[in-house]
Amino acid sequence: MSDKIIRAVAKNGMVRIIAGITTELVEDARVIHECTPVAAASLGRMLTAGAL
Repeated sequence: MSDKIIRAVAKNGMVRIIAGITTELVEDARVIHECTPVAAASLGRMLTAGAL
């Protein structure tokens, strides 16, 4: 499954919803940086936040 970012707007623009699936992005970064599991989780959160 590829990475996805989904955006939605409801209530005449009063409510915005943003969600991301970034599994492949995080896995690629984990391999490149040779992270421990805890560091990979933190890196994944930051990469996802940046992508959103």
